Amino acid sequence: MRVIKSIVLSALLVCGAAGTAFATNGLLLEGYGPVSHAMGGTSMAFDNGAAAMTNNPATLGLAPEGNRIDIAVGMLRPNVRWDMGQGMSERSDSRSFVMPAVGYVRRQGDWAYGIGAYALGGMGTDYPDAGMYSQLVVGKVLLPIAYNISDKLTVGGTLEYIKADMDLVMTDPQYGMRIFDFRDGSDFTGATSGWGVSGKLGITYKLHERVTFGSAYQFKGELSDLTGDGARVKNLNMPASWSAGFAVKPFENVMLTADYTRIFWSDAMKTLHVSQGNIAMPLKQNWKDQDVLALGVAWDILPQLTLRGGVNFANNPIQDNVVPLFPAIIRNHYTTGFGYRFNENHSVDASFGYAPKVEVSNGAPFTGTVSHSQTTSQLMYSIKF
Repeated sequence: MRVIKSIVLSALLVCGAAGTAFATNGLLLEGYGPVSHAMGGTSMAFDNGAAAMTNNPATLGLAPEGNRIDIAVGMLRPNVRWDMGQGMSERSDSRSFVMPAVGYVRRQGDWAYGIGAYALGGMGTDYPDAGMYSQLVVGKVLLPIAYNISDKLTVGGTLEYIKADMDLVMTDPQYGMRIFDFRDGSDFTGATSGWGVSGKLGITYKLHERVTFGSAYQFKGELSDLTGDGARVKNLNMPASWSAGFAVKPFENVMLTADYTRIFWSDAMKTLHVSQGNIAMPLKQNWKDQDVLALGVAWDILPQLTLRGGVNFANNPIQDNVVPLFPAIIRNHYTTGFGYRFNENHSVDASFGYAPKVEVSNGAPFTGTVSHSQTTSQLMYSIKF
């Protein structure tokens, strides 16, 4: 009971201090937890630790019996530049963000359950010379459960509490007039905040002793209006998504993974209605649905050491004219990492990802070209007992 209370407290703290997770697959990370992240974000059909609660909760049923605590931290380092034309350009000052995560899971017989919190994602930029700043922070507290119906079939679900925070400083690029100005000065919270609930359902099925299929459906997360500092942001939602994938072990010490995900941004990111004082303005988003293909490999090179690698390919869901404020335009990711087991109770996992530069040209009012590249890294310490 003392362990569970500690995890609950940590989960609430993490959700309140998720940090700005700069956009990757839209505003979602390309992988949750360093095991999945190192393998291109694949996670549908193999045990990937407590991060399963936000990936595919059914994979909790693939874990060994007992308790597990994962404590992780992620670092995102974006490089965004806005070329406004006529010799004017500015690099965003939002260049480094920290994302904590914590999860506890217990597998007992045919049941598995737990609690945790993960920084879901976000986006933002800081152009001080242009008088433009944006920060969107989204975190989740999660309650997962899984049940092994048979030795082949497992089903699982996660109940999710979503919290979102947003800052926005917006200046008319033509006349230099300040339009919106709400910002709390913190990298971990926002001047406006709102919340919502959602959930996820998943399955895994062992087609063969060396082949496992997995699939999960993420329900749309409808958030309340984000309010604070005399401002209000309406119609910000988290998208529904569907994922399916395989894990294949051609050799005892090698695993190959492949996942496909469809993210339904078009139903979630339409038009944000922002108001402050007597000023109200629609910020059109009109994102497109996104297809993501992830491939991964894990090689147990030594009994205590696993090497991992992967790729993550996606189309850009962003339309023109909103990119300087919310440049979630990254397409491809290349990832690697490792896991090291000190003994049967303690281990560490790490991952690193690189996203090459993508450029998008804008029309009025944010005329110019925006480029975006970034690196991501995650580090996790695990305790089993």
